[in-house]
Amino acid sequence: MPIATAKDLDQIKQWIQILTSTYAEYPTNALAKTISYYVERLMHHEDIELDTIKPCEYISMLKYWQWLAKSVY
Repeated sequence: MPIATAKDLDQIKQWIQILTSTYAEYPTNALAKTISYYVERLMHHEDIELDTIKPCEYISMLKYWQWLAKSVY
């Protein structure tokens, strides 16, 4: 299900920033899993081609957060 507007794209980016800041202070598998969910939503956004980050960088981000979600704390 694609996200419709550029405003939604900015909201997802802001939410990811908040989540990653929280993760830096309180790392948990659940939070890493939530971040990977939002990175995946970001990757499927229809306006992502207009973004400054390349698709391969989003894939790397997603893999990193999925790996952290599976790590043991």
